[in-house]
Amino acid sequence: MLASFPPIFQRVIASTIATAFLLFALYFSFTPYLSLLVPILAIVCFGAALKEYYSIARRKGFKPREKTAYSLGLAYILAIYLGSLSGHQDSFPLYALAIGLFVLFSAFFFDGKNPLVNIAITLFGIVYLIIPLSCTLQINYFFPPESAEDGRWWVLYLLCTTYLTDACGLFAGQTFGKHKMAPVISPKKTWEGAAGGLLASIIASLIFSLYAPISLSVVQSIILGACIGTIAQVGDLAESLLKRDVGVKDSSKIPGLGGMLDVVDSLVFTAPLLYLYLKA
Repeated sequence: MLASFPPIFQRVIASTIATAFLLFALYFSFTPYLSLLVPILAIVCFGAALKEYYSIARRKGFKPREKTAYSLGLAYILAIYLGSLSGHQDSFPLYALAIGLFVLFSAFFFDGKNPLVNIAITLFGIVYLIIPLSCTLQINYFFPPESAEDGRWWVLYLLCTTYLTDACGLFAGQTFGKHKMAPVISPKKTWEGAAGGLLASIIASLIFSLYAPISLSVVQSIILGACIGTIAQVGDLAESLLKRDVGVKDSSKIPGLGGMLDVVDSLVFTAPLLYLYLKA
Protein backbone atom coordinates (compact mmCIF):
# COMPACT_ATOMS: atom_id res chain seq x y z
CA MET A 1 0.00 0.00 0.00
CA LEU A 2 2.71 2.49 1.01
CA ALA A 3 4.69 1.61 -2.11
CA SER A 4 1.93 3.12 -4.29
CA PHE A 5 2.72 6.65 -3.04
CA PRO A 6 5.43 8.87 -4.59
CA PRO A 7 8.87 8.42 -2.91
CA ILE A 8 8.76 11.72 -1.00
CA PHE A 9 5.37 10.84 0.52
CA GLN A 10 6.58 7.34 1.32
CA ARG A 11 9.49 8.84 3.25
CA VAL A 12 7.26 11.30 5.13
CA ILE A 13 4.70 8.63 6.07
CA ALA A 14 7.31 6.06 7.09
CA SER A 15 9.27 8.64 9.10
CA THR A 16 6.12 9.84 10.86
CA ILE A 17 5.12 6.32 11.88
CA ALA A 18 8.64 5.49 13.05
CA THR A 19 8.88 8.74 15.03
CA ALA A 20 5.53 8.09 16.73
CA PHE A 21 6.65 4.61 17.85
CA LEU A 22 9.96 5.98 19.07
CA LEU A 23 8.46 8.84 21.08
CA PHE A 24 5.91 6.50 22.65
CA ALA A 25 8.62 4.05 23.69
CA LEU A 26 10.88 6.81 25.02
CA TYR A 27 8.10 8.41 27.04
CA PHE A 28 7.38 5.16 28.86
CA SER A 29 10.99 3.98 29.12
CA PHE A 30 10.92 4.22 32.92
CA THR A 31 7.34 3.03 33.42
CA PRO A 32 6.95 -0.49 34.85
CA TYR A 33 6.20 -3.11 32.17
CA LEU A 34 6.03 -0.49 29.41
CA SER A 35 9.74 0.16 29.92
CA LEU A 36 10.35 -3.02 27.90
CA LEU A 37 9.25 -1.14 24.78
CA VAL A 38 12.65 0.55 24.47
CA PRO A 39 14.78 -2.63 24.42
CA ILE A 40 12.19 -4.37 22.21
CA LEU A 41 12.33 -1.50 19.71
CA ALA A 42 16.14 -1.61 19.83
CA ILE A 43 16.20 -5.37 19.28
CA VAL A 44 13.91 -5.10 16.25
CA CYS A 45 15.69 -2.14 14.63
CA PHE A 46 19.28 -3.07 15.41
CA GLY A 47 18.59 -6.70 14.57
CA ALA A 48 17.18 -5.70 11.18
CA ALA A 49 20.27 -3.59 10.47
CA LEU A 50 22.51 -6.51 11.46
CA LYS A 51 20.58 -8.85 9.16
CA GLU A 52 21.05 -6.45 6.25
CA TYR A 53 24.79 -6.24 6.95
CA TYR A 54 25.10 -10.02 6.90
CA SER A 55 23.10 -10.10 3.67
CA ILE A 56 25.75 -7.81 2.16
CA ALA A 57 28.48 -10.09 3.51
CA ARG A 58 26.85 -13.19 2.01
CA ARG A 59 26.81 -11.55 -1.41
CA LYS A 60 30.60 -11.48 -1.20
CA GLY A 61 30.69 -15.19 -0.47
CA PHE A 62 31.27 -14.98 3.29
CA LYS A 63 29.42 -17.20 5.75
CA PRO A 64 28.89 -15.33 9.02
CA ARG A 65 27.43 -17.10 12.05
CA GLU A 66 24.20 -15.12 11.97
CA LYS A 67 22.19 -16.94 14.63
CA THR A 68 25.08 -16.70 17.07
CA ALA A 69 25.47 -12.99 16.29
CA TYR A 70 21.75 -12.32 16.74
CA SER A 71 21.87 -14.08 20.11
CA LEU A 72 24.89 -12.02 21.14
CA GLY A 73 23.19 -8.80 20.04
CA LEU A 74 20.02 -9.73 21.93
CA ALA A 75 22.02 -10.54 25.07
CA TYR A 76 23.97 -7.28 24.82
CA ILE A 77 20.86 -5.11 24.52
CA LEU A 78 19.06 -6.91 27.34
CA ALA A 79 22.20 -6.63 29.48
CA ILE A 80 22.11 -2.84 29.12
CA TYR A 81 18.42 -2.77 30.05
CA LEU A 82 18.81 -5.10 33.04
CA GLY A 83 21.96 -3.29 34.10
CA SER A 84 20.06 0.00 34.15
CA LEU A 85 17.55 -1.53 36.56
CA SER A 86 20.20 -2.85 38.94
CA GLY A 87 22.87 -0.16 38.72
CA HIS A 88 25.25 -2.31 36.64
CA GLN A 89 24.82 -0.57 33.31
CA ASP A 90 28.54 -0.75 32.49
CA SER A 91 29.41 -4.24 33.75
CA PHE A 92 26.44 -6.32 32.53
CA PRO A 93 27.08 -5.60 28.80
CA LEU A 94 30.74 -6.58 29.24
CA TYR A 95 29.70 -9.91 30.75
CA ALA A 96 27.34 -10.47 27.82
CA LEU A 97 30.14 -9.73 25.33
CA ALA A 98 32.60 -12.04 27.07
CA ILE A 99 30.14 -14.94 27.10
CA GLY A 100 29.08 -14.19 23.52
CA LEU A 101 32.67 -14.28 22.26
CA PHE A 102 33.19 -17.66 23.91
CA VAL A 103 30.03 -19.01 22.28
CA LEU A 104 30.99 -17.59 18.87
CA PHE A 105 34.43 -19.17 18.85
CA SER A 106 32.99 -22.44 20.16
CA ALA A 107 30.52 -22.53 17.27
CA PHE A 108 33.41 -22.66 14.80
CA PHE A 109 34.93 -25.68 16.55
CA PHE A 110 32.31 -27.79 14.77
CA ASP A 111 32.66 -26.16 11.36
CA GLY A 112 36.16 -25.08 10.46
CA LYS A 113 35.42 -23.47 7.08
CA ASN A 114 37.44 -20.26 6.79
CA PRO A 115 37.20 -19.49 10.53
CA LEU A 116 39.58 -16.51 10.39
CA VAL A 117 37.53 -14.62 7.81
CA ASN A 118 34.06 -15.69 8.93
CA ILE A 119 34.71 -15.00 12.61
CA ALA A 120 35.98 -11.54 11.62
CA ILE A 121 32.93 -10.86 9.44
CA THR A 122 30.57 -12.05 12.18
CA LEU A 123 32.27 -9.99 14.89
CA PHE A 124 32.41 -6.90 12.70
CA GLY A 125 28.62 -6.86 12.59
CA ILE A 126 28.54 -6.66 16.39
CA VAL A 127 31.33 -4.07 16.60
CA TYR A 128 30.04 -1.97 13.70
CA LEU A 129 26.33 -2.05 14.58
CA ILE A 130 25.16 -3.53 17.87
CA ILE A 131 27.70 -1.97 20.25
CA PRO A 132 27.62 1.58 18.75
CA LEU A 133 23.85 1.66 18.26
CA SER A 134 23.29 0.38 21.80
CA CYS A 135 24.92 3.59 23.02
CA THR A 136 21.48 5.15 22.45
CA LEU A 137 20.16 2.86 25.21
CA GLN A 138 23.08 3.72 27.46
CA ILE A 139 22.38 7.41 26.90
CA ASN A 140 18.71 6.88 27.72
CA TYR A 141 19.61 5.19 31.02
CA PHE A 142 22.68 7.34 31.71
CA PHE A 143 21.31 9.50 34.51
CA PRO A 144 19.99 7.99 37.77
CA PRO A 145 16.31 8.60 38.66
CA GLU A 146 17.22 11.17 41.32
CA SER A 147 19.24 13.23 38.82
CA ALA A 148 17.96 16.55 37.51
CA GLU A 149 18.91 15.43 34.00
CA ASP A 150 16.88 13.01 31.90
CA GLY A 151 18.60 10.76 29.38
CA ARG A 152 15.52 10.78 27.18
CA TRP A 153 16.15 14.40 26.29
CA TRP A 154 19.69 13.52 25.28
CA VAL A 155 18.38 10.73 23.05
CA LEU A 156 16.05 13.23 21.38
CA TYR A 157 18.98 15.63 21.02
CA LEU A 158 21.04 12.88 19.38
CA LEU A 159 18.29 11.87 16.97
CA CYS A 160 17.40 15.43 15.97
CA THR A 161 20.97 16.54 15.30
CA THR A 162 21.82 13.31 13.48
CA TYR A 163 18.78 13.09 11.23
CA LEU A 164 18.58 16.80 10.50
CA THR A 165 22.15 16.48 9.27
CA ASP A 166 20.98 13.77 6.86
CA ALA A 167 17.77 15.49 5.77
CA CYS A 168 19.17 19.00 5.35
CA GLY A 169 22.32 17.64 3.77
CA LEU A 170 20.18 15.86 1.18
CA PHE A 171 18.12 18.99 0.52
CA ALA A 172 21.17 21.27 0.27
CA GLY A 173 22.94 18.79 -1.97
CA GLN A 174 20.00 18.48 -4.35
CA THR A 175 19.49 22.26 -4.42
CA PHE A 176 23.02 23.66 -4.44
CA GLY A 177 25.30 20.66 -4.92
CA LYS A 178 28.03 21.01 -7.55
CA HIS A 179 31.26 19.68 -6.05
CA LYS A 180 31.43 15.93 -5.46
CA MET A 181 32.69 14.83 -2.06
CA ALA A 182 33.35 11.12 -2.64
CA PRO A 183 32.40 10.31 -6.24
CA VAL A 184 33.69 6.73 -6.10
CA ILE A 185 31.58 5.50 -3.17
CA SER A 186 28.76 8.08 -3.06
CA PRO A 187 28.38 9.94 -6.38
CA LYS A 188 25.46 12.10 -5.22
CA LYS A 189 27.13 13.40 -2.05
CA THR A 190 28.48 16.95 -2.42
CA TRP A 191 30.45 19.40 -0.32
CA GLU A 192 27.52 21.84 -0.48
CA GLY A 193 25.24 19.17 0.93
CA ALA A 194 27.75 18.38 3.65
CA ALA A 195 27.90 22.06 4.62
CA GLY A 196 24.10 22.25 4.75
CA GLY A 197 23.92 19.18 6.98
CA LEU A 198 26.63 20.52 9.27
CA LEU A 199 24.85 23.86 9.63
CA ALA A 200 21.55 22.12 10.41
CA SER A 201 23.17 20.05 13.15
CA ILE A 202 24.70 23.14 14.77
CA ILE A 203 21.39 25.03 14.67
CA ALA A 204 19.49 22.05 16.12
CA SER A 205 22.10 21.72 18.86
CA LEU A 206 21.78 25.41 19.71
CA ILE A 207 17.99 25.19 19.91
CA PHE A 208 18.23 22.24 22.29
CA SER A 209 20.74 24.05 24.50
CA LEU A 210 18.39 27.03 24.78
CA TYR A 211 15.04 25.32 25.22
CA ALA A 212 15.53 21.70 26.32
CA PRO A 213 16.36 20.67 29.92
CA ILE A 214 19.91 19.51 29.15
CA SER A 215 23.20 20.82 30.55
CA LEU A 216 24.73 22.30 27.42
CA SER A 217 26.11 25.83 27.10
CA VAL A 218 25.94 27.77 23.85
CA VAL A 219 29.63 27.19 23.12
CA GLN A 220 29.36 23.50 23.98
CA SER A 221 26.28 23.14 21.79
CA ILE A 222 28.06 24.67 18.79
CA ILE A 223 31.10 22.42 19.20
CA LEU A 224 29.08 19.26 19.88
CA GLY A 225 26.64 20.04 17.06
CA ALA A 226 29.54 20.51 14.65
CA CYS A 227 31.11 17.23 15.75
CA ILE A 228 27.84 15.33 15.34
CA GLY A 229 27.15 16.99 11.99
CA THR A 230 30.58 15.93 10.75
CA ILE A 231 30.69 12.40 12.12
CA ALA A 232 27.12 11.67 10.95
CA GLN A 233 28.24 12.16 7.37
CA VAL A 234 31.23 9.88 7.93
CA GLY A 235 28.75 7.21 9.03
CA ASP A 236 26.74 7.67 5.85
CA LEU A 237 29.88 7.33 3.73
CA ALA A 238 30.98 4.25 5.67
CA GLU A 239 27.75 2.44 4.81
CA SER A 240 28.00 3.59 1.19
CA LEU A 241 31.45 1.99 1.10
CA LEU A 242 30.00 -1.38 2.11
CA LYS A 243 27.08 -1.17 -0.32
CA ARG A 244 29.32 -0.05 -3.17
CA ASP A 245 31.47 -3.13 -2.66
CA VAL A 246 28.54 -5.39 -3.60
CA GLY A 247 26.81 -2.97 -5.98
CA VAL A 248 23.56 -2.28 -4.09
CA LYS A 249 21.78 1.06 -3.70
CA ASP A 250 19.62 0.33 -0.64
CA SER A 251 20.41 -2.22 2.07
CA SER A 252 16.78 -3.40 1.96
CA LYS A 253 13.40 -2.35 0.54
CA ILE A 254 11.44 -0.77 3.40
CA PRO A 255 9.03 1.66 1.65
CA GLY A 256 10.13 5.25 2.15
CA LEU A 257 13.27 4.35 4.09
CA GLY A 258 15.29 1.98 1.92
CA GLY A 259 16.66 -0.30 4.61
CA MET A 260 17.25 -0.25 8.34
CA LEU A 261 20.99 -0.03 7.72
CA ASP A 262 20.32 3.09 5.65
CA VAL A 263 18.32 4.54 8.54
CA VAL A 264 20.91 3.96 11.28
CA ASP A 265 24.18 4.40 9.36
CA SER A 266 24.86 7.89 10.77
CA LEU A 267 23.69 6.92 14.25
CA VAL A 268 26.36 4.20 14.31
CA PHE A 269 28.95 6.97 14.63
CA THR A 270 27.07 9.74 16.43
CA ALA A 271 25.65 7.64 19.31
CA PRO A 272 29.09 6.58 20.64
CA LEU A 273 30.31 10.16 20.23
CA LEU A 274 27.54 11.57 22.42
CA TYR A 275 27.87 8.74 24.94
CA LEU A 276 31.61 9.41 25.31
CA TYR A 277 30.85 13.13 25.70
CA LEU A 278 28.47 12.40 28.58
CA LYS A 279 30.98 10.02 30.17
CA ALA A 280 33.81 12.56 30.00
